[in-house]
Amino acid sequence: MTRTAFDTYHPAIAAIYLVAALVFTMAAFHPVFLAMNFIMAIAYNIFLRGWRPALKTLTWQLPLLLIITLLNPIFSQSGSTVLFMFGYSAFYLESLVYGLCMGIMLVSIMQWFSNLSHILTSDKMMQLTGRVMPTIGLMVTMILRLVPQFMRCSKSIRSTQEFCTSANLDNQVGFGAQGIPDSGTSKGFFAKRADSVRTYLRDLTVLMGWGMEDSLDTSEAMRARGWGAAPKRTTYQRSDFRARDGVMAAIMGVLIVISTVCAIAACTQFTYYPELSELIVWWGYLPYLLFLIIPFILEIKERIVWSL
Repeated sequence: MTRTAFDTYHPAIAAIYLVAALVFTMAAFHPVFLAMNFIMAIAYNIFLRGWRPALKTLTWQLPLLLIITLLNPIFSQSGSTVLFMFGYSAFYLESLVYGLCMGIMLVSIMQWFSNLSHILTSDKMMQLTGRVMPTIGLMVTMILRLVPQFMRCSKSIRSTQEFCTSANLDNQVGFGAQGIPDSGTSKGFFAKRADSVRTYLRDLTVLMGWGMEDSLDTSEAMRARGWGAAPKRTTYQRSDFRARDGVMAAIMGVLIVISTVCAIAACTQFTYYPELSELIVWWGYLPYLLFLIIPFILEIKERIVWSL
């Protein structure tokens, strides 16, 4: 996992940054704020995970964005600028832009959650919530761990099923005695789709069975290791809140307050319906942009310090 500049600070600093970025993404429904969120979330995800994993994730997130953008004008026929007519239905520019912003917001939220899972590891989450809310902290860390764990297990199940199928080609319907496809007994389109559905259902059944068995093993292991026996929970790694952490928290707090005021003013003045408001160049976007690039500023500072 890539080491970041947040690792040199108290985990609360990373938590403040990521939670604020997520809240702004969901609350500031303004095209400029959404665009800044979208670009910086992807840029930071590329830094944390690398080009290939990040782009692989975007291969299904960007089509999802496109689908949301195109579906909104179909179900929400509102606006004043008609793009084209399809029969008696009109497709409006305002609905298209609103759908685009909705898709950008959804993809940005997924990107920020991916960044959060890479920065706030399970030990850092326990440091933040272990003493005050140990059960909730453990639950959050287990939920964040559950999705990648299920993905790895799903790939393992699928690989095992493919190897078993490849080793048993002679017994498959539609193949000859030497494993050569027989055109006379080849399956049709719907039969192949039915086989695919059965394969996915079988894999899902195995995955759910594994998940329930793993949850039972985890609970037994926690009970055997004395979970909840002590009045206060200790942490694997201690992190003291130092003066530099307080300075960074104060800087982020000031930027968050200024950005909140500017976002409220911008969202109040901008409208999607019945007519799109005109976007203008405004200084109020700069505080939030400065807040978003804090990780990159810290990375540059760390590299300058280590290069001296």
